[in-house]
Amino acid sequence: MTNAVTTRTSPTASSVEGVWSALESSRGLLSVPACWRERLGENYEPFRKAFLSQSSQLPTVYPCPRHCGCMHEIIRNQPATEPQDKATSSQTSHPPFVAVCCCPEPHCPDIVVPAEEAVLVELSWTKLARALCAVLNLDYKPVELGLLNTRQIGSWPATNTPVIFTIQTDHAWFRSVLLELSARLRSGFILLAPTALHFDAVCQELLSHDGAIFCPLEGNLRLSEDGILQTAKLPGELLAAVTTEPDANSDAQVAQRAFALVQQLENESKRQVPAPLTVFRLFCVQGWGTMRIARHMGCSRATILRRLKLIEDRIGMSAARLRGYSSHLERLNDQSGAGRARPRRTVQDD
Repeated sequence: MTNAVTTRTSPTASSVEGVWSALESSRGLLSVPACWRERLGENYEPFRKAFLSQSSQLPTVYPCPRHCGCMHEIIRNQPATEPQDKATSSQTSHPPFVAVCCCPEPHCPDIVVPAEEAVLVELSWTKLARALCAVLNLDYKPVELGLLNTRQIGSWPATNTPVIFTIQTDHAWFRSVLLELSARLRSGFILLAPTALHFDAVCQELLSHDGAIFCPLEGNLRLSEDGILQTAKLPGELLAAVTTEPDANSDAQVAQRAFALVQQLENESKRQVPAPLTVFRLFCVQGWGTMRIARHMGCSRATILRRLKLIEDRIGMSAARLRGYSSHLERLNDQSGAGRARPRRTVQDD
């Protein structure tokens, strides 16, 4: 989580995090593959497979490979005027597409465009939204907001806080979207953006008035070579400001939400032994260590760690942090009628 403005990296940066700055490098989220390839660099293929889709629209222009800034008009069944050699000429005498320079005084050669390159590729908001919800443990709740490149993608399950994702290319548009969200929602929300490039002190002031938080994807999420989003932090730690409350009742509320989420997880994984709820009670409520739980349940410590990881992913908070709410969790455990024959609470022993 950061509220500081960061510098933008090159759209063709070699870092896998360069995909986020690439999304803010151009107004268009609909372009020919050549433009996406230039902006994403080595990240193009994994990003294309994961989050791009072919549009039904046809392109009318194509970027000049000389990087002179001009766009070439795409014409069908038009032979190139300046083939590089005879072999090329014989093979492309009637190419499917040719891009012709549109400058007042044409000075660039015609470009033979393969059919697979003469298409428009666009960002799939659905694919990206689902991936973000999965990696951040959000409930997928897409809502069209009628704002430029801005949509609600889901909500934070513990508080039902709406999560908004926006992609803007300049400060003015970013601030305009933020003002609109602040006026319409009038309550806390989570704002995601590819980078913190457009987030400044004024934006921070606007968010603080509404109890909202901002989280840039750059530096927090990365794209693997397989096109899978990964985060180095647990979602609850990444979005810590929304998982805790400043009032005196916050501990009880957090414990109640956590216990409810684990019970839900228990219902979804009844066949797992040991059950997630059992591990949760022994580790977070009774304060047992993982080795003691493993011996008690007759399984390996690795199995217990996997159950704890499952719990952490669902709740969005580390198991060690959940132990801080043990008194509230113990009360909820008693109220659920599951406290019978409970071992005496002890300190962690591993």
